[in-house]
Amino acid sequence: MKKRILIIALMALVLLSGCSKGRIVDKTASELIKMFDDGQSFVMYAGTSNCGTCDEFRDILGQVLNDYDLTVYYLLADDYEDEDVKNLIYNYLYKLQWTPTMYIVENGKVVNLNENENNSLMHVGSLKIWLKDNGAISD
Repeated sequence: MKKRILIIALMALVLLSGCSKGRIVDKTASELIKMFDDGQSFVMYAGTSNCGTCDEFRDILGQVLNDYDLTVYYLLADDYEDEDVKNLIYNYLYKLQWTPTMYIVENGKVVNLNENENNSLMHVGSLKIWLKDNGAISD
């Protein structure tokens, strides 16, 4: 009986994990610097813990990622005194000024960014369009 319950629980877990496609993965500044230096291509965004708009954006991004197989890396940019955070912000992220800011990185270089001007990232539809226009997702 215990084996049967375990098997059913494992099957349910597999089915539930298959429901969502994309995901948000937290990364440290040093991990992101390594990704840049290694010439990787990826999508990321930066936010802070005291940013209500960042919290709203994470929910909106999560809705978009339910439909697309895309990993988006997240930098918590709170610790401005940390040398890795300063290095990342000033040498890789064009002096991050607003949060949330989303970045498209190709071969270790930022090729586009969106600082959420006029709340341009704050709607599922407009975020999808921006990601499509930048080649991060497709239908």
